[in-house]
Amino acid sequence: MGTTAGVGETPHGSTTHGSAALDGTKLDGTKLDGTTAVDLLALPLAAARLDAAAEIISAIRRIHLAGLRSTPPVDELVAAVTRWESAVRGIAAGLRTAAGRYAESEAQAAESLR
Repeated sequence: MGTTAGVGETPHGSTTHGSAALDGTKLDGTKLDGTTAVDLLALPLAAARLDAAAEIISAIRRIHLAGLRSTPPVDELVAAVTRWESAVRGIAAGLRTAAGRYAESEAQAAESLR
């Protein structure tokens, strides 16, 4: 992933040259013709990584913060970490939902062309 000399691999595996993949997709996901590409394989992978991050945050909260004496600053920290965990889980769920909806939309569009 990434590049140092202008040639590399995008997260979805297409080869890049400069800021555009050889398939016409720029690194920000937009195509050279102005449309947007969605990498349906990358979305569940990103969701899984976010789930793993949420598990790490949860472990930090349970293992390292639960044993601290309750004071207003500690309680605020625990609440903030809990919000981070919830937000990360929510983003992961949103990515999975979006991937499913996009796949359904693509399938419906393909079916309508038949």
